[in-house]
Amino acid sequence: MHDPLNGELGRFLALAPRDYDRINALVRQTCTKKLSLPPLPAEVTVNGSDSEAESVVVEFAGQFSVDVSFIGDDLRARYSSALGKSVLGASILTFVADFLPRVRAGLDALGMEAPWNDSIAWDHDSDPADLLFQRLSSGCGPIARPGPGDIGNRPVAWGQRTQLPSL
Repeated sequence: MHDPLNGELGRFLALAPRDYDRINALVRQTCTKKLSLPPLPAEVTVNGSDSEAESVVVEFAGQFSVDVSFIGDDLRARYSSALGKSVLGASILTFVADFLPRVRAGLDALGMEAPWNDSIAWDHDSDPADLLFQRLSSGCGPIARPGPGDIGNRPVAWGQRTQLPSL
């Protein structure tokens, strides 16, 4: 029997855009370490950050997992500056790295298996933002995809028009 939800979760698990290989591995490692959960599989192996930009990504991912509401203006500015036009994709990969291990832990607590396994056909072609916004819009109507510099300034279209949260 086809289970659409599990298929969608598997698509997010398999996200591995080539331009984000180290970032994806770093955020998967960092988010779960902060929560003491088993990490999601990653296509590449990393042993910490190799640059100042990666250090900022690790700091952001760690705070994202602990309490996203405490990401301050300084960290947000350094993160945006370090990633430039890649900030949206990296943020979505951070969300996936934080969310899916929590789903797995919740299912484990209920005595259920995670709807995915570690045998993954990596998806190098999907854009993280396109995939996320396609999935959201299928359930709640069209969503305006922010462009570079638009984070927090573009409305989305579900129910009342509102703004995307600032990253």
